[in-house]
Amino acid sequence: MTGIFASESSGAVNNGIQATSIAQQKIQTITGKVVDKNGEPIIGANVVAKGTTNGTVTDVDGNFTLDVSDNVILQISYIGYLTQEVPVSNKTVITVRLVEDTQSLDEVVVVGYGTQKKGEIASAISSVKSDNFVKIPTTDAAQLIRGQVAGLNVVTPDANPVGKSQITLRGAGTLKSSTTPLVLIDGVPGDMDTVSPDAIEQIDILKDGSAAAIYGTRGTNGVILITTKNAKGEMPTEIDVNAYLATQQITRRLSFFDADGYRNLVAQGKPGTQDDGATTDWLDEVMQTPLTQIYNISLRGGSKNTNYVASFEYRGIEGIMKCTKNQMYYPRVDLTHRMFDNKLKLTAHLSGYKQTYFAGSDDDNGFNKEVYRNAITYNPTTPVKDANGKWSESPSKTDYPNPVGLIEEIEGENQATNLRMHASASFTPIDGLEIKYLVSSNNYNQVRGYYETTNHISSYKNGRSGFASRGTKRKVDDMSELTASYRKTIKDHTFNILAGYSWMRTNYQFYWMQNFNFPSDDYTYNGMGTGQALKDGRANEFPNRKRIN
Repeated sequence: MTGIFASESSGAVNNGIQATSIAQQKIQTITGKVVDKNGEPIIGANVVAKGTTNGTVTDVDGNFTLDVSDNVILQISYIGYLTQEVPVSNKTVITVRLVEDTQSLDEVVVVGYGTQKKGEIASAISSVKSDNFVKIPTTDAAQLIRGQVAGLNVVTPDANPVGKSQITLRGAGTLKSSTTPLVLIDGVPGDMDTVSPDAIEQIDILKDGSAAAIYGTRGTNGVILITTKNAKGEMPTEIDVNAYLATQQITRRLSFFDADGYRNLVAQGKPGTQDDGATTDWLDEVMQTPLTQIYNISLRGGSKNTNYVASFEYRGIEGIMKCTKNQMYYPRVDLTHRMFDNKLKLTAHLSGYKQTYFAGSDDDNGFNKEVYRNAITYNPTTPVKDANGKWSESPSKTDYPNPVGLIEEIEGENQATNLRMHASASFTPIDGLEIKYLVSSNNYNQVRGYYETTNHISSYKNGRSGFASRGTKRKVDDMSELTASYRKTIKDHTFNILAGYSWMRTNYQFYWMQNFNFPSDDYTYNGMGTGQALKDGRANEFPNRKRIN
């Protein structure tokens, strides 16, 4: 997908790569090698085409291969080294010698329940600051560091605006369990879409076993630590306003027959072919030109002892398929107060989101994936509707339903809210000793409704009149942590001691019900009791409550 986006705060407009310009640009394969000042290969260096997510990492010999346009600039980066930019021009072979960044060794990295300087770290830890984030409108924070960290794979499986990025950090540790890393936002567990990407100051990634061991089995797949933006010290009130507009399109379609090509098969007498007399581009019938709108306003400031941050963000994200839209609202308030000559620090945090998105199937995934599958495989000579105004269906009416009918004969909406609250008290009685207590609560609630009308293909297949589904889920995570850390430096040696106790409880509840054979389509899923199937005992109800201590 390609896009166009703009930021009102800077007044700049950046044009993304258009499908037409792609055809005009010359694509070439670049091979190269990344070495240090001694000529030794650098393993795992990031090589990215500037301004895009097209990138790769160097292998064990420091070599890389990448397909890019001839006018692109390559950005080569690695932890502890200065980032270099190399224009490709007409080059096909490139050797890059990175220079050590001595200042970066003094940068602070979040590690476990504290912070350390990069120069003191022996574990595999990567840190990406907001200045180096990928500058694109995105649905979750994972896209901000795509291509920025060696060994971190971020994959977007589809164009669903409610889809989440698939993250793999340390490979597959087991066949059945999840490979998703543990995500902590200001020390509290969450997901990559829990916090607005514009509210993030820094993302630290703990990759090896020793770095993540402090979190026990939760850190088996690695740990991603997200630090949100905050105000520090005495500062005047600042207001930031940002706005982004974006669109997307398919730059390359799969090679399937159009109507003329399919009619040639019919003329050749190919078995199973049939000319229905129309010319239909099914992808055009189910696709739209989406518009993504993101608006963010933040306020921060404070005095010597008290700081505050307040922000609000709206995200309206549309997909390239019709009826796909994801609306999210992100409010946030942070307060920090220091007492007794900065020996005691108190913090309070309140954030969350409200989400509404189209439910195109009877699950939590939003869009029905069969729409795209059927659009690229449906007979291109079949009209959208027949002479009687009914949806044209394949002869079997089961395997490949009319993709337009799958959209138009559905009404559904998912609504979700997430409320995150946490507070902490940090006491430093003597230099080097910090005692901290953190308490948090994360509340997630979702209500969903889904309805298939009497003209939906399922009514013909299953011999029923209308189908409705209702469901809800609630998850509450409560956590309490008490830690004490002591840091002491003696000449060239630094000692760190950490002790603590962590307690967490999860309460998960959900239910769903189904009903069908409705007298009319007027009330959709809001009239569950009017369906006859529940009264006849032929529909499903499934309550469930699960509590984990």
